[in-house]
Amino acid sequence: MILDNTSQSFKNKGVIVAKSICTFKGDNLPLRVMNVTDFPQTLYKNTCAGIAETVCSENILGNINAEPDLVLPEHMQVVMEKCENNLKVDQCKIVIDLLTEYSGTFAMSKIVLDRTDIIQHKINTGDARHINQNTRRIPLAQRKEVDEEIQRMLDGSIIPHS
Repeated sequence: MILDNTSQSFKNKGVIVAKSICTFKGDNLPLRVMNVTDFPQTLYKNTCAGIAETVCSENILGNINAEPDLVLPEHMQVVMEKCENNLKVDQCKIVIDLLTEYSGTFAMSKIVLDRTDIIQHKINTGDARHINQNTRRIPLAQRKEVDEEIQRMLDGSIIPHS
């Protein structure tokens, strides 16, 4: 079975249901749910969380003996090189297909990093006061490395120039 999250009411509440592939046994399907809000959410019995669809294993794994239709993107080749020593040939083909299909979710380099608006991170400090400290000098042995890292972050628009 493939469970696909199509419930707009869950998304509006700030609840995300993971897509999943599972074996159907009995009356229940496993469901992974994540609350992305700061508030407790209530999920009521018989609420539609998604659509379950029966598929055969060939539709999931694809034709293992077939050559991949797509060439693995360049930025994903490093990931595959790290994996292929631990995988069998048929597993490598499956991983290549997955990496090709989802290559857009991986950063192309350390410089090209995107942002998301799906989740917001907050650190609750309560009523704690701000801590002000004097800046400290960077040791001479580390200055070149620190300057290179600062330049990399400036070039990637990770930090603004001040």
